[in-house]
Order: sequence, then structure tokens, then C-alpha cells
Amino acid sequence: MIYLDNNATTKIDEKVLEEMLPYLKEEYANASSMYEFARKPSNALKVARAQVQDFLGAKDEKEIYFTSCGSESANMAIKGVLKKGDHIIMSDDIYGGTHRIVNDVFGKYGIAHTSVDLADLDAVKAAITPDTKMIFIETPTNPVMKVADIQELAKIAKSIGALTVVDNTFLTPYFQKPLSLGADIVTHSSTKYLGGHNDTISGIVVVKDNEEIVNKIRVHMKSHGSQLAPMDSWLLLRGIKTLHLRMER
Repeated sequence: MIYLDNNATTKIDEKVLEEMLPYLKEEYANASSMYEFARKPSNALKVARAQVQDFLGAKDEKEIYFTSCGSESANMAIKGVLKKGDHIIMSDDIYGGTHRIVNDVFGKYGIAHTSVDLADLDAVKAAITPDTKMIFIETPTNPVMKVADIQELAKIAKSIGALTVVDNTFLTPYFQKPLSLGADIVTHSSTKYLGGHNDTISGIVVVKDNEEIVNKIRVHMKSHGSQLAPMDSWLLLRGIKTLHLRMER
């Protein structure tokens, strides 16, 4: 194994660089990538994502991101695509971590939100503003287990040019596939059912066939160091292998 640290702190033998350079040029198209480190997905992680892309509903492994925790998956789905002045509609019952992200963090940076009962479509329509850019759905919700109609909410979002984001933690892709119901982005706290063994903290973000959003989230993932570590990625894949048994029983 060769570990290439930042050039500012590590002197790398020139012979090593000569041997690595052809591979790096082929893989990354520029020599500066010889100083990439773990914030960028490794080849092993790319292979891992490819193994579950069909299950998660993605067309390509590049549309999948393994994050450092469930809250970070929601974080990436929001800050990766929204900007100051944008408005979110979300459930009036939602995981506390998501509420803190939207209210306490992004609220300070000019992203507004309105919380409504997403089962009431008239209330959702009434909450729309000219700045509404996202409907964030959690169904069933945590902790009250409210249920929302993803398909109908996605239609509303599309009619105003907004994105539909679904937190699919509780049902997992085994029981519910939001991307096939009209969602643009799906998040998971894979710490829970997907991991299933209580030995990894992780999250997943899946984007539906939208290169622009994929690229925006990738920049944030790399810049903020939100990438899941390889060992935790392996633990997550191991957990997914037994998901069908655990969800059935």
C-alpha cells in the first residue's frame, strides 16, 4: 500500500511518482491528483457503491454518496443544492437532526422553511412561496410515523420547479423506492436498518439521473470531508446483505 499525503507535509520519492504517474493520468486526467486523499472516493468505494446501485435505484454509482452519518446525508441533500433566499417545505413531524439542520444551521444562512402536515396537500400548496425550491419528505416520520404521498407531493414540486427529497430511513429501498415515485434525491440514515448491526454510523444520498446535482453534492462532499471511511462502507455493505431477512422478520 502506498499512502500519498499532502505534498506540503510529506516528501514523496521521485521514483514512486514516476511509477504512479501513468496510472494517475489515466484515472484522473491530471497529475495533481497524486496528492488526493481520503475525502475523495477510492476505487474500492466506487466498487462498493456499484454493488448496491440497483438496490438503491441509481443508474450509476456516481449518483450515490456514502456519508459519515444520517444527518450528513440530509445535510448534503440540502446545502448541496440550495442557496441563500431559497425556501423549503417539510413535514411538521420530522427527525430532530433534520429539523436542527434546517432551522438552526441553514436558517442563519438565509434558507427559510415552512413545516406543514404533508398528508394535507392543500396545506402544502398553501405553504408554497415564489422561493420554494424543495419539498423535504420523511415518510414514515420519526417519531410519530406520519405517512405522506410521495407521488402526489412530487407532482406538486415539479409543477413549481422544485426538488423532491425523501428521507427513506424507516422503510428502506426494500419496502419503498422513492426515486420511482418521482423523488429527485433520497437520503438514508444507514446507521439504522441498512447497517443493521449497530457497529457503524453512516448515511446515504442517492440522486436520480441529474448530473448537475451530482456535481454540486460532490463538491460539498469533498470540501467538507463528509465521505464515509472504507471500513464503514464495507460494514454497511455487509449489513445490506441481510436486510431482506431483517425486514421480513
